[in-house]
Amino acid sequence: MTDQQQYPHQDGDVTVLGPRVFVSNDGVVINWRGVNYVPQPDEQSTEATTPAESPLRDLIAAAIYERNNPGHPWAEAHPDDRVCYSSDADAALAVIRPGARITAGLARAADADVQRVIALYERWRAVGPPPLGTSTARWWDARLAELHNAILPPADQTQEQ
Repeated sequence: MTDQQQYPHQDGDVTVLGPRVFVSNDGVVINWRGVNYVPQPDEQSTEATTPAESPLRDLIAAAIYERNNPGHPWAEAHPDDRVCYSSDADAALAVIRPGARITAGLARAADADVQRVIALYERWRAVGPPPLGTSTARWWDARLAELHNAILPPADQTQEQ
């Protein structure tokens, strides 16, 4: 085959980086094997940190390096290897960050549930035991209904009154 393509090369509005890999000329979309990848903004971070300053990036890079080079610690890696494996860590972080946003949202929701249950506990403690002559079965049923509403609030309100 004498007319084999040289990479990278321009093809319309994209730069072809290799077989089945191209990037839009504006650098916004990367396509690899038919799947488009778009950079995602990091909404979690309020401070401007570069990936090079991230301890998590270094841990991921070290894990990848030491997995691919058994018996060779990351601390003794060649500077060129550090650059390459740090780039691999950046790619892993690009995938991890969207999942971390989802996990953070779930954690906030769980924390709200716990706070409602704690408030209910404190209210019950302040009220004390059921008054004498009260049916304990009905008293417990009422408490269980309150607890249920604290854990799974009705759709039209966030906390039972």
